Amino acid sequence: MKETILNRVPHPVYILGENNEVIKTFHKSNGMARVAQITKSIGEIGGIPITNTVFGKADKLPTHKKGVYYIVSNLVKTALPERVDLLTPSNMVRDDTGMIIGCRSLDL
Repeated sequence: MKETILNRVPHPVYILGENNEVIKTFHKSNGMARVAQITKSIGEIGGIPITNTVFGKADKLPTHKKGVYYIVSNLVKTALPERVDLLTPSNMVRDDTGMIIGCRSLDL
């Protein structure tokens, strides 16, 4: 059985080699996995609004299918600890300005 990886984050994911060459690109696919959130104002400190955010269920993620994996955010993966098919970008690579340009691996 051929294994498939689908991107469920809102941007391309670039897997980089040792010399920062792109060895694989996962373009964004239809449907992005999200986690519901509710943010409530709880006051302010020194004129800065202070809030509290509570995260709920993840959505827009297909049911598990053998051989199919999904690239998702850490937040989605954390919200669904029972899922064995969720991957997150790992070993991030940054450019000289500190911007993320890709990753070296995907974390299961």
